[in-house]
Amino acid sequence: MNPKKNLTAKNKNRKLLALSFALPTSVVLIALLIGEHWPVGDKQILAHDMWHQYYPFFVSFRNKLLSGGSLQYTWDIGMGTGYFPLFTYYLASPMNLLCVLVPEAYLREYFSLMVAVKIGLAGFAFTHYLGAVYRREDRTADGFFGLLYALCAFVSGYYWNIMWLDAFALLPLLIAGTVLLLRDGKYRLYLGALVFSLWCNYYLSVFCCIFVALCFFGYCICRPNGFRGFLRRLARISLCTVIGIGLVAVILLPTLNALQNTYSAGSEVPKLLALNIVKDAKGTTVEGQSVLQLFFTQTLPGVLKGMKEVLSGLLTATTPTKMEGLPNIFCGFSVVVLASFYLCCEKISLSEKLIHLALLFFLSLSFIFRILDFVWNGFHFPNMLPYRFSFLFSFVLLSMAYRAYCHLDSFKFRHLAVIIPICLGIILCGFGQDLSILRMIISASILLICLLAFYLFRVDRTSKSVATLLLMLLFLAEASASFARGVGVVDLTTRSTYPEDHEAVQAMLDLAETRDDELFWRTEMTATQTLNDGALNGYSGLSVFTSSANVQFNRMSRSFGFASWPASNRYIYTQSSPFTNTMCGVKYLIARDGKHLDTDNTTLVDSSGDVLLLEHDGYIAPGFMTEIALGEFRVESNIYNPIREQEEMFRLATGLEDDLYTHLTHSELSAPEGCKLYASGTSGTQYSYSTDGAAGTVDLCVSFVVPRDGLVCATTKSNGNYKLYVSRNGTRTLTRDIKVRSFMAIGTFSAGDVITMTYPVESGKSGTISVDLVQQNNATFRAGMRKLSQSPWELTEFSDTHLLGTVNAQQDGLFYTSIPYEPGWRAWVDGVEVNLAPNYDPQDESPLLTDAMIAFPVASGTHEVELRYRTPMLKEGAIISLVGLLGLALLVILTRKTFTLFPDKNTDGKEPNYDRI
Repeated sequence: MNPKKNLTAKNKNRKLLALSFALPTSVVLIALLIGEHWPVGDKQILAHDMWHQYYPFFVSFRNKLLSGGSLQYTWDIGMGTGYFPLFTYYLASPMNLLCVLVPEAYLREYFSLMVAVKIGLAGFAFTHYLGAVYRREDRTADGFFGLLYALCAFVSGYYWNIMWLDAFALLPLLIAGTVLLLRDGKYRLYLGALVFSLWCNYYLSVFCCIFVALCFFGYCICRPNGFRGFLRRLARISLCTVIGIGLVAVILLPTLNALQNTYSAGSEVPKLLALNIVKDAKGTTVEGQSVLQLFFTQTLPGVLKGMKEVLSGLLTATTPTKMEGLPNIFCGFSVVVLASFYLCCEKISLSEKLIHLALLFFLSLSFIFRILDFVWNGFHFPNMLPYRFSFLFSFVLLSMAYRAYCHLDSFKFRHLAVIIPICLGIILCGFGQDLSILRMIISASILLICLLAFYLFRVDRTSKSVATLLLMLLFLAEASASFARGVGVVDLTTRSTYPEDHEAVQAMLDLAETRDDELFWRTEMTATQTLNDGALNGYSGLSVFTSSANVQFNRMSRSFGFASWPASNRYIYTQSSPFTNTMCGVKYLIARDGKHLDTDNTTLVDSSGDVLLLEHDGYIAPGFMTEIALGEFRVESNIYNPIREQEEMFRLATGLEDDLYTHLTHSELSAPEGCKLYASGTSGTQYSYSTDGAAGTVDLCVSFVVPRDGLVCATTKSNGNYKLYVSRNGTRTLTRDIKVRSFMAIGTFSAGDVITMTYPVESGKSGTISVDLVQQNNATFRAGMRKLSQSPWELTEFSDTHLLGTVNAQQDGLFYTSIPYEPGWRAWVDGVEVNLAPNYDPQDESPLLTDAMIAFPVASGTHEVELRYRTPMLKEGAIISLVGLLGLALLVILTRKTFTLFPDKNTDGKEPNYDRI
């Protein structure tokens, strides 16, 4: 080969790949700036879970890197949690390591830049995939196909899930590597893409691995090479896959083990004929109905309707799904037109067409049939953000479109008999959807423009250049508009108030550190800004929202009065009762709203602006002795009133029979004219209402008269609204979100004060409100604290994974710690290991306290108590990874000259036709 020609080709390829990266990156950055992202305006990319989870975890990870903290356990997420599964899902991307070089003030902008770069890398990877697989000399349009992949609807709707973007970007390289491995025996790209994909995000990589398996069989059908050839290919890809998975076993094995402790591990398998998208298609037969009748009356019509809904997502100007909705499959209606030509292009083999159609059909059925959706998602259903594998549909469709584009010079007018009906059929699927007429008109216009380009492509060289330019501009316009619409749907948030009162909060946290010589305690906000404020602000807190949340403590947290939602992997603290604070090891509270609600049990330490630092007077230690009976406390599976559970827990822990709380009775019920509000049920805490006669939103009020001075707490829930306003003598003092029931302190009141609980409810609603107000009996609480504080755990050593201290037990009892139990914790008393969580079962919906918290019996006397945490299966995973590394080294040594594994040989001895993959 001519060296100069070869060098010129390489330079062109480099420029093409640079363009394929720069195009989507630029579109993303421009769209963000148009949305007034800083520095153009006061906006930031953080939204939804990126606000609550991804960025706070990112900040926490940076702090660990800078401080040398352990990657096995962390105290600033929840009440302490195993860090490894959280790291592998949210933080394993190598780009996150660079955060240590970024000043803290610009971390959010670095976060935005990472999103843009990862999307740009997706365009780069898809363009490389096209070149590696199809080997065309004319690659003029490749970068624009890369743009369509990088900015497909999956990205437009889900770009804020930054941890998914790595595996999304690596998919084209993984498929290119699969083809190179099967076709040429070249294994390096496949192995590298597989390892990096699994490392960066195992969750999305599951979809990619399933897709690789489908592509393997598709390739073998399209390019058969005999039974021996099939076995050779199977052995080749199996060997590389085993080595690749082995290399990342060090993170996969501990993560898989940890996932058994989450809520999703207990997902119920759906009915075989149950459907998504179509309402009431539960796949369950009624009495007297056969399965065959169910199929023809419910399943088949449901599938047809669902397919129409899915295909409507291919229309231009489709609103991407950001939380709930249809699959994100849009990647340009021009792509649909090209894919339609693909189906009638004579230069493309029938087997290849059938394989691509089969993949699209199977993916469509996977959106519709719940059982397939269930399997794709690792045998559980995700909480919101549905159809997370929808990017695979776009990948297949774009591959078809590119193949069609490569053969546009063979376009004939007779092909319109196929193209036009298919495209019009998809356009008609838009009827009944949002903006249906507009979307259908725009899509029809794009169809006409594409057909014009098809015609020009075959006229002459000049017209071909014009047609190519026309298509490229169309690709750019569709991709850019789609992502811009996605930014508008997902929305940007205000930068200047995140984190809220950051400097003042940090000043109060620093003050707590300097004034306290104890090794460990917990701090919390009286009300959260994010669901992971501890990670965001850098303190050991209580609240958490993470996919790896320990389900047993999640259930236990309801008894402590948290707003707990196991199915959503979160438990949230709002200023709760003093007893909750004691049992959870809370020593300090920070009130960003400047409100000192509980003046009976907290002391104002200092303030910075409106931010208050409060010290909880009932703090004892991270662990202390209780009555042995506390170990028999069991969480209620269907909790109605956490106050009742807390009263029981207090009685068991202290042995005191006096009531911890006095329950208040309402003094007045108030509803506007035309509405009803009245007491119902026998509990004395439930009220029924109707707002049928109202206009607009109305306020329903339940009032109580405080019988004596002291702290008042409440638990409440309404099925008609999620807001609560609390007023004292007519003046509003508090606003709370009550979507999930919790137990909250609402303030210290004086005798005779009127507390009004106000529930804003829309007109035309009917339902129930439950509200239980209690006043703490301070004498009983203080007596209980005196008993519990007799034997505190005095720490002498503390780190992320190790606690050591002494406890002087006055009598035999239960040594209770405010540390949630999860496998990996071990305990020793005076050097002798004790058994933890003897009945631990993540699927037990009513766990014992000793299976949710680290707590165990200890005899009277002075003892040294030690706790250590080690990530389960980490050692085993490391050993497997070492074996995988040795396997890789052996593979490289054996193939060092060619880096190929026994490539295919054509049965006719001729060079393979690389155009027909």
